[in-house]
Amino acid sequence: LLRFATGQEIPLAITGEALQGEILVLQEGTYTIEVEDTHGLRNQQPPRYSVHIVPDLLPKITIRQPQDGLEVDAGTTLHLLYEAEDDFGLQDATLVYMGSDAMPQRVPLRKGRFTERQLQETFVWDLNQWPLPPGNTLQVYLEVYDNDTISGPKKGVSQTLTLQVHSREQEHQQLEQLQAEIAAAMLDLLADHLDLTAHMHAWQEQ
Repeated sequence: LLRFATGQEIPLAITGEALQGEILVLQEGTYTIEVEDTHGLRNQQPPRYSVHIVPDLLPKITIRQPQDGLEVDAGTTLHLLYEAEDDFGLQDATLVYMGSDAMPQRVPLRKGRFTERQLQETFVWDLNQWPLPPGNTLQVYLEVYDNDTISGPKKGVSQTLTLQVHSREQEHQQLEQLQAEIAAAMLDLLADHLDLTAHMHAWQEQ
C-alpha cells in the first residue's frame, strides 16, 4: 500500500518480489510504502519518501537559417533551418509571417505529435505556393507546442526575423517609370536647346 501524508492511499500490485502502482502527481508531498507478509506481519516504521515536482518548461524553437534582414525575391524558394526541443514532447510546428497589414499568415511545418523530443530540420518554403506580399517588409517567426496532456499544451515561439521581399514585376515597373522620367527630362533639355538656338539665330540676324 502506498500511503501519502495527505491520507491518500494507492494499492500496489505484487509481482514476485516487486510492487507496482501508478499515481498522477499534481503536488509535492511525502509517502510511505506499507507491506504485509503472508503471516500478517507489517513493516511498523516504513521509511518516508519525498515527491518533488519539476515544472514543465515551455518548448523551445529557434530559427538557425536564414539570417535576419535577408532580402528575397517573390516566387523563390527559401530554405528555413530550425531546431526545436521539449522535455515532454513536441507537436504542431507552424511558420507565421505577416506584412505591413499585420495580418498573420500561417504555414504548417509539421502536424500532430513528433516522434522525437529534440530535432533539427529544414523546411523548404516555396513562395509560389505561399506567396508573400511584394515590396513589403515581413516579420517571420515559428511556433511549436508541447505534448502536455495534464495542464494542456504549452506554446513556444522563436525569435522574429525580418525579410525584405523584392518583386521583379515591381522592379520592372520602377525601371519603366525611371526610363519615362529620363525621356521626359531629355525632351525638356532638347526643347530648351532648340529654344536657345532660335534665340541665337534671331540675335545674329539683327
